[in-house]
Amino acid sequence: MSAARTRRRPTAPTGLVWRADRAYFDRRHERFTGGRLAISLRTDDPDVAFQRHHTLVQLMDRGDWSVLEAIRAGDLHISDAQAALRDGDVKKLRRMGRDVPRLGEAVERFLRRKDATRAGGTVKQYRVRLGRFVTEVGEDLPMDEFTSGQALDYLQAPKPKKPWAPTTQEAVRVCLGALWAMVMEEEAEALAQRNVHPSVRTNPWTGLEMPERRPTRTSFLLPEEWRKLDEAMEGTPYRALVACAFLAGLRMSEIRHLRPDLDVVLGDEPLVRVQSRKGEHPWRPKTRRGERDVPITGALVDILGDHAEKGYQGHRYLIRIPKHDQPITSKTAARWTEEAYGSAGIRYGREGDALTLHSGRHTYASWLAQDGVPLNIVATLLGDTTKVVEEVYSHLVPDTFRAAVANIETRARG
Repeated sequence: MSAARTRRRPTAPTGLVWRADRAYFDRRHERFTGGRLAISLRTDDPDVAFQRHHTLVQLMDRGDWSVLEAIRAGDLHISDAQAALRDGDVKKLRRMGRDVPRLGEAVERFLRRKDATRAGGTVKQYRVRLGRFVTEVGEDLPMDEFTSGQALDYLQAPKPKKPWAPTTQEAVRVCLGALWAMVMEEEAEALAQRNVHPSVRTNPWTGLEMPERRPTRTSFLLPEEWRKLDEAMEGTPYRALVACAFLAGLRMSEIRHLRPDLDVVLGDEPLVRVQSRKGEHPWRPKTRRGERDVPITGALVDILGDHAEKGYQGHRYLIRIPKHDQPITSKTAARWTEEAYGSAGIRYGREGDALTLHSGRHTYASWLAQDGVPLNIVATLLGDTTKVVEEVYSHLVPDTFRAAVANIETRARG
């Protein structure tokens, strides 16, 4: 470097040093390996050196540690970061420091995690919803660029002729919100371990103003209607199928996979055990809460005993078709239910006052709620969350508040 250049060099600010007529940024900070950050400014021009020094100071003040690490490693030229700061392009600056999570890769990681922790039916729903989203927006979507406005447009756009129902919108919102939450969790962990500046800082699926959902349909039978149905089904192979829904609150898939002795225990304390199974016909409940023991009463014990005596029960499965000791299909279960309801004059289906086999589960829960059974107990028996049970059945709970307050009157008046 010339003597003239050296004489014109102004007093260097803190962290700007000259070595062999080359400018360097040298600052101590606990964020960096070895407790210091030393970067060549790649110039011998004092004016350029001052500008680049100022850029690095700005990055430190902003906490863009990953960008600084990339500059030090030579993966990023300081002039690129300088331009991004000058233009106010924050997203571009974040991407300089690390690879921004892309939708396709994040979905793959998310599904692998769910495969290991959730039941097959739940994972299948995740795959359908996430697959549809990836198809529409593209697997290369940078997840930090997706906004809440785009999220709302996706949920409420016609598909293909009209928007999804409110319940479907909510289910999709929860699914995609969980995906974004996973990515944000991963980046927060990376920030703590490797000084990586997170790129996805907000979850666009939270806080959306969603359409009002209609109350869940909970048609159920009165006790006298159930007794009429039970009488009409007597002597048939589908009586046990329908009774397990009405008197134990089981889902169709849970009933179809019940095994004598292993899942149906008819001893001093009879119960139905809903549990996963491996082997020839592997199966898992809808959720982890679905694995449970449901105590059963004499009414169902008698029906199951009669079912076995008449030879309808198989060696491996409680409900089966003759000469086929394997789980019946959902179509067979629906057909048997329709025949059972028809014998008692009950309309089968999902419209109006018609009922399905799942209505038996609603009947079971409704009777419990009407009898004042705490809803958290009802939820445990159903294998559901208390929140879901409260939303569907809380209106059936007796006025326990007024009964509780009546105790105050008794104490006040002696």
